[in-house]
Amino acid sequence: MNLTRFEEFISQRKNIISFKPDVPEDELLLRLVAIAQKTSSLLELQPTRFVIVKSPFVKEKIMRASWTRPAVGSAPIFIAFAGDRNVSIPADETLKESYEFLFSHKPLGFGWLCKALLVPFLRLFSPTPELPAVHKRAWLYKELSLSAMHFMIAAETAGLSYSVIHLFDENRVKRALNLPRSYVVPFILALGYSKESASERDILPLSDVIIRL
Repeated sequence: MNLTRFEEFISQRKNIISFKPDVPEDELLLRLVAIAQKTSSLLELQPTRFVIVKSPFVKEKIMRASWTRPAVGSAPIFIAFAGDRNVSIPADETLKESYEFLFSHKPLGFGWLCKALLVPFLRLFSPTPELPAVHKRAWLYKELSLSAMHFMIAAETAGLSYSVIHLFDENRVKRALNLPRSYVVPFILALGYSKESASERDILPLSDVIIRL
């Protein structure tokens, strides 16, 4: 796909109002997950977990926990993007030293406090980023967002439609999905085939969104 075709493809996207009852095949869903899983990740940790929800009972729980249009619940599948704050140690031995510095709270949680105090001090002398050990939720949001972006592009390329569920009670959603408290769930996709879509979206002019330096 060249840039012009991709631009036309993205420009055709509309907000989905409701979905057909047709359920995407499992083979297609697994293919989409496999594509999203190839997203680049810090230290190749690949923290994104894809919770595929088909159960009407679980979907109803999610809808009750969210502030979204009731018609979104007509989607045959929900995909919750989730990540565990208890990040697994990388298998690659060469990455373990970097992992310990960026993520570890050892010993006894004092590592978190030391790193929280260390960053402002280091910034007095040199540029220093936020460390995932201190801001793990923010790091997971970035990682999951990149995976979700690839998933959504692949889904639309495959002829599927989606609506993003942003506003929900995360704790209630995690209970509905039977996820541990250590997980974060930044957003959920209602996925399926579009039955009804909204009119053309109003896109801001480039002059409103570009900052030139």
